[in-house]
Amino acid sequence: MTYRRSPIVYLFYAPVAAALLLWGLWFVVIPDSMVSDLIEKSFKDSNMSVQITNLKKGVFFDLSMERIALQKSGNTLFSIDNASGRINLLSLFMARLSLNFSGDTGGGKISGRIDLFKGGNHIAVKTRDVHLEELPFFGLTGLDGRGVVSGELNLENGKGNTTLNVREAAFKSGTFGGVTFPLEMFNSMRGAFSIDDSVLKVVSFSLEGKGIYARIKGVITGGTMNLTAQVMPDKTFMDNNPLFLMLNNYKVAPGVYSIPINGNLPF
Repeated sequence: MTYRRSPIVYLFYAPVAAALLLWGLWFVVIPDSMVSDLIEKSFKDSNMSVQITNLKKGVFFDLSMERIALQKSGNTLFSIDNASGRINLLSLFMARLSLNFSGDTGGGKISGRIDLFKGGNHIAVKTRDVHLEELPFFGLTGLDGRGVVSGELNLENGKGNTTLNVREAAFKSGTFGGVTFPLEMFNSMRGAFSIDDSVLKVVSFSLEGKGIYARIKGVITGGTMNLTAQVMPDKTFMDNNPLFLMLNNYKVAPGVYSIPINGNLPF
């Protein structure tokens, strides 16, 4: 008597065989450098680049990376240290690479997901309790000080949005386009921005201090700032801070100052 296997058995064998094939390709055939190149080259059509240091593959489609650096115009905007991640096996069946990752940055934590596919990419990132003074991006924008930052970034093919929240802030005054802005008067910031390739638009951005409030609007296009800060101190604050006598040229109403923030970012 000849025993014939049910077609259902082959339906079980097929995905197992495919998984074993992918594991063999991943662990034996594909070198570590190929994975690094794949991630780095996925940004070739973007105005930013990624540099990966010492990537190592694990047995079960996991990765470890000594450092991941996001760069623009030769400047590092921020980096992730001691990064680890895991590739979604199902994504490989759909001819794409989906990677969940986490790591350390600026004394805090970062986590997210990167989806790489033909002709595009998607990035979703969350940061928590990061020390602002340890992030190169803020120093490049002219912010000199410290604070604790949390935020999110979502990008798909160069378009998306980002939010940030800065608490326990302690800044020094910043000079933008020849105008000094009294950043030291604020201890918290909250902002939301939209991103469209080289254009960063301020959706909402507010700064708060004891007795003073400000909001910023405008855009940054191709690294050129075209922003306006509307500063609103209360009377007691103004009486105790003679700096506002120097800002009379920007007074547009009682207790309201409109200060331009212009100039070029170095990236």
